[in-house]
Amino acid sequence: MKKLTFLFIMSAVLFACEPVNNPIIPINTTQTTPKVKPYEVPQILPFADIDYQIFTCQHFGNKFALNIDGENIDFSGGYVQGWFLCGEHINFSVEAGGFRFDLKILTDGTVRSVYFKNAKNSKVYQIPRYVENKFMLLKNLEFAKDEFARTEFRGYLYSSENRTDSVLVQGKLDITYFSGGSCNHTEFVKLDNEHYFDVFSIVRTTTYTDVKYSASNYNGDCVVFETLDKKMSELPIGTYNFNKNSTTPKIIFKRYIGEIMPYNRTFYENEWKDYETLGSFTIENHENNRTKGSINLQVVFDDYIVVFENAKFEFVDY
Repeated sequence: MKKLTFLFIMSAVLFACEPVNNPIIPINTTQTTPKVKPYEVPQILPFADIDYQIFTCQHFGNKFALNIDGENIDFSGGYVQGWFLCGEHINFSVEAGGFRFDLKILTDGTVRSVYFKNAKNSKVYQIPRYVENKFMLLKNLEFAKDEFARTEFRGYLYSSENRTDSVLVQGKLDITYFSGGSCNHTEFVKLDNEHYFDVFSIVRTTTYTDVKYSASNYNGDCVVFETLDKKMSELPIGTYNFNKNSTTPKIIFKRYIGEIMPYNRTFYENEWKDYETLGSFTIENHENNRTKGSINLQVVFDDYIVVFENAKFEFVDY
């Protein structure tokens, strides 16, 4: 459950919510924003009336059309495949003649990732990370489990080598046959339905004195379990209270504010803005290197506080 409360209300009651044996430090909302270039989000024009060349996979019956910068792409002889995974993921891929196009979305219309390889110049174009839904629009999305997935899409993709090199993509797909697949979402941090951090972007960082678990979602939010002195699977079962000054295990919340860039790049610390946190997390169970637990977290944004209650997480140590 998530609660949204403006700061002038919540600040008056924070001291009454003090975790046991962990004094709360008064909240300071002053933030020094890293000097990075803001997003340059292009205006996505309305869907154009394009005379598509529709390609059908003869074996599956799935259909697909793609137009890049006003030119229809020839996918004749290719395979159009679709997968429905983990109860919410619709993955789509088509490849022919050196061209390849991949689209990953959720059943609610959220765009997860887009990939295009251009056979004419061998360039790879992708949607910028953390701002996917600002660069790709879906239209007329229809879905029925194990039956069909249909949608039109339009937006901008960027070269993996040069962010000023972009292409305008428009297309449509009609999936009536889903290939088999397995769900590998075995790790996650779920604060609520809007803040879900899945296995695709969980990163462990281990030094001689510190272990971190960073979980990023596709909206540019990041939850970090840090100042751990051992792996999650080795932490004693129990509750860990924290505030912004804690030097013991704690959770911090970050939001990406950096430049538009494609996926295959390094993301630097000054491209994230830290937000003050307060709360606790509980290690509830260890089993076969899997750790399950819950989170109670307050995140102080610029002028309001968001409260996440009884959120869940699972990690696996290998």
